[in-house]
Amino acid sequence: MSANSKTALNLINERIALAEKHMANDQANEEFTAHQKQLNANYYRGAINHLTVVRNQIEATLTWRDK
Repeated sequence: MSANSKTALNLINERIALAEKHMANDQANEEFTAHQKQLNANYYRGAINHLTVVRNQIEATLTWRDK
């Protein structure tokens, strides 16, 4: 699937999955201190929350438009 044929929802879902992957990798990284792991987790949680809000707004708009 080319980037041009992806919908906004597909792209957002991919970004959420990528953020979750990075968060898991950071938590498993033994070189990070507990503080660094917590900071990274907070960063990725914030990004995931923001992307989820945007995704929900797009879904609501599409649902409203299709009525």
